Amino acid sequence: MASATPVLLVRLAPESAESLPAYLLRVALANGIAGTSGIFRRSGRRACNLEPLGPMLPVVRTTFPTSLLAECQSPSSSAARTWNLRNARFCRICLAKDGMWKREWDLMLVACCLEHRIVLSDRCHVCKRNFTWARTSLTHCECGANLKETPIGAGAGSERSIALWMHALLEDGAAPAPFGGLTLEELSRLCVVLGSYSANRGLKKPLRSTVVTTVHGATLIARHAAALLDDWPTGFARFLEAVSCPGSHNADASQRFGPMYDALFEQLASRSFDFVREAFFSHLTQTWRRPVTARHRRLVQGMRDHDWVSVNTLDECGIKPAMMRRIAQTNPLAMSEVRHRQRNRIAFSRSTMLENARRYSGGLTLSQAAIRLGIPRKRVRQMSEDGFLDVLPRSSTKQPWVISVLSIVDWEVMSDRLVRPPIVNAQTVRVQLRKLLWSRSAWRSFLSHVRERRLAVWRLDDHAFSFGDFLIDADALKELLGRKGEECEEWLSVPDVARELKVKEEVCYHLVRKQFLASEAGVLRDRQCRVVHRSAIENFRSEFTPLVDAAEERCMTSRALLIIIRAHGIEPICGPDVDGCRQYFLRLSDWRHWIRTRKAVEGCTPRKLSQ
Repeated sequence: MASATPVLLVRLAPESAESLPAYLLRVALANGIAGTSGIFRRSGRRACNLEPLGPMLPVVRTTFPTSLLAECQSPSSSAARTWNLRNARFCRICLAKDGMWKREWDLMLVACCLEHRIVLSDRCHVCKRNFTWARTSLTHCECGANLKETPIGAGAGSERSIALWMHALLEDGAAPAPFGGLTLEELSRLCVVLGSYSANRGLKKPLRSTVVTTVHGATLIARHAAALLDDWPTGFARFLEAVSCPGSHNADASQRFGPMYDALFEQLASRSFDFVREAFFSHLTQTWRRPVTARHRRLVQGMRDHDWVSVNTLDECGIKPAMMRRIAQTNPLAMSEVRHRQRNRIAFSRSTMLENARRYSGGLTLSQAAIRLGIPRKRVRQMSEDGFLDVLPRSSTKQPWVISVLSIVDWEVMSDRLVRPPIVNAQTVRVQLRKLLWSRSAWRSFLSHVRERRLAVWRLDDHAFSFGDFLIDADALKELLGRKGEECEEWLSVPDVARELKVKEEVCYHLVRKQFLASEAGVLRDRQCRVVHRSAIENFRSEFTPLVDAAEERCMTSRALLIIIRAHGIEPICGPDVDGCRQYFLRLSDWRHWIRTRKAVEGCTPRKLSQ
């Protein structure tokens, strides 16, 4: 038969900010009972029985939060609970000041004192044991050590922001946006879940109740939670990028984000955490390059307008797979190839595909574009290859040309409409194709001048408005084609530089790779390529000379000159037996020094040295 509960003769009123376990221990000590185990705790359980408080029970229920009373009477084993009633924490300065244990110290994620900005203590400085509420004194450990003499803890860090939010909800019931609609219990659950998964990445079950109840564990989780929530939603997006499993971009969302994916929909399942899932969907919208199908049951509702779709979806929109692949060649970021269940799957950006499909809808072939522009088919092909027309890429010569109608229209509207020609000797573009524009380089230069508005073109009202019928000033065109040093000629491609230096393109590319010829990545004629400035060509000519030119200067063969200069310690900078280049080049300073030395020797010697 259970023993009768002692009658509490002294019934103390709780303080407004006092801890519930501290209040119960204070009531037991005031009635001369050593500890609370004989009064408030049921046999064999940690749950408290508050019935012995008698008349003070209504006051206690109105003073302490409902969640705190529920946790005290029915302790939870969840790591995401709000209150920590197993281990006691305290601030040494606050305890020495008024001897009261504050209620906010019992919150799971409050690991620092807001007033003194120091980390709370949860171990005895003498016996090194964790403090529990199963003791007989408020201010002394079971070993007899005075808690008011505990050394001051370290300074608080970013975990103080979590403590501030918890304190604001505990006192005023309000938290800053976007967490203003959360209760104290919901904010605590959010911080514990996100902080635990951030601090213990890669673990299948990072939540551990025994870890969170310690000050060290609570500090770690609070700091990780603060890094996510202080800069919302950017911090949350950084966390999602970091928590992604390496090499899992081709897998399902559950495999990519691991157990964190399930936690967002299970542990944070209530509608109060909808803003977290909205931030998650927003992050996926920008980074998830896969179609959202019926198997993604958790993502279908939140990502109905996802941009990445499958081939079947675009086929239903009227875009054929062949057109999709050719558009993807122009826009590599519009296609993403993933591997799922031993199969390769391709996803496409719907917005990019639809935009390009509209651009190339009703596309023209070379023959059709030639008829519309009024110029030979060969010239249209050159315009397409040089980037003056918007063309779908071709992976093989068997694929047909598809030229955007809009790019054709751009050339048709470049002319000025006139009633009569402004000059007497105005001639059409078609005529100039047989005179000044017979070479491809001249045709390319002409198109550049027209597009940049450096050469005026006109169209008469009573004539056809095809590009070949446009009128131009032949004298102005001849002057532009004959100029050197124009802005459009300042930068040259590597093949153009090879023609300037009179070497093969392979040799010029080798000089560029070895950085003997300065170059940089740029855009030339609407194409990404290596470009060389004219000043770099002049610098190269002033520093290096081909072995062939040096041999012609000495009236001997290149092989014989190579043997002679190597005998005198001069080595070419490149060549077949130097670095694999097809042509030898010498440093001009070394060559001139050898010439001067040679002339001096020949001048001092009566008989000329044999070559």
